Amino acid sequence: MSLKTMINPSEIDLFSLPCLPLEKKSLLPAIPCVYFAIDSQGIVQYIGQTKNLKKRWELHHKGIDLALLGGVKISYLCVELSLLEKLESAFIHLFKPPFNKVIKKERVEDERIERVAKVTKTISIEVPNLGAKIKEARERDYRLLKAICEAVGMSQMNWYRIEDEKQSLPLETLRKIEKVLEVDFGVEMSVEGEERGFNNNL
Repeated sequence: MSLKTMINPSEIDLFSLPCLPLEKKSLLPAIPCVYFAIDSQGIVQYIGQTKNLKKRWELHHKGIDLALLGGVKISYLCVELSLLEKLESAFIHLFKPPFNKVIKKERVEDERIERVAKVTKTISIEVPNLGAKIKEARERDYRLLKAICEAVGMSQMNWYRIEDEKQSLPLETLRKIEKVLEVDFGVEMSVEGEERGFNNNL
């Protein structure tokens, strides 16, 4: 039996799936499933698959980032183990969640993840009124915010947090915003060999 005859991802209603608020992740069941992190606006922010949902979310690598969005819930679709990877890939292709990176060809089992310590030095600077400048540039643009966010590769919720200066903004993301809005906010950093970014006066 083919994958399409068993489950068609485009026909799945994510809002009818069982779910729990992110802050109640400890109550998630220990089941094999494809799971969806959905924000308060109904946007799918992240998709993953696991053999044990409860264990996966005990220390999820996206947990902190997703919690910062506020109002995130975890929905899940229980499926056979043999379909986990195929369905995860299909759902990611369908929804294109901003928190998902390119799926690696070689996956590591949840129970055998090796964590490698990485030390980086982050340089942060304060840019006065940057949020207001981004908002002004966005309002001058003819496109809707949804289209602008899709071009940048971020959610509308994160965009508003940046405009309100409630969220740190990596330099790489700023450059994408400048490119999409065709503006230059005059932020320059040239630190050799260090991770670059700045902080919106948090």
